[in-house]
Amino acid sequence: MPELARVPDDFLAEPETMPGLLQAMVGCRIGSDYPEPIVAHRTAYRQAQERIFGLRATAEARAEARAVFVKHGSRKRRR
Repeated sequence: MPELARVPDDFLAEPETMPGLLQAMVGCRIGSDYPEPIVAHRTAYRQAQERIFGLRATAEARAEARAVFVKHGSRKRRR
């Protein structure tokens, strides 16, 4: 992408974290020369983790995990 050509390597993965002065210097202003991020990855990741851990903590999820373990994880032979 030509708009990222002068962006320092440290900011290539997340150019939106580049300070405004540096954006102006390299000619890559976020929001005008290059689009703003659609998703805030850190926030989305944190929210997904909270939801997953919240679901895992339910009695239903624990019962399901136990059933899967008994069926597939137990080393005891069934008779």
